[in-house]
Amino acid sequence: MNRELDKKIAELKGCNTKLEESTKQWYCDCEHQVHGYSKYDYTPPYLKLYSSKIEDAFPLFEEMQPWVCIEKRIEDWIVYKDHDPGEIQEVGLTAPEAICLAWIKWKESSNESN
Repeated sequence: MNRELDKKIAELKGCNTKLEESTKQWYCDCEHQVHGYSKYDYTPPYLKLYSSKIEDAFPLFEEMQPWVCIEKRIEDWIVYKDHDPGEIQEVGLTAPEAICLAWIKWKESSNESN
């Protein structure tokens, strides 16, 4: 699990992240709903576990569609532009990690072109 990746994704989605000192957990201090817990149960809205849970990472993969592929290799996972593995190529030890790295690269390049 890489909470720095989770934090970076939340920030690119517009979230105002803060560190809760008592638990050392990053949480969302805004209304963007990029966190995992409800604000109504009186717990801090901790960030989703994008980098470690496929159910949190897969919506990021879907955002990059229709042109991105993910592939399992012998020791890792790779995300790349369809039919052009050199275009966006990010490698992670797990599928969620590879998706996160590719999404960050994709989002930052999208922001630069706007």
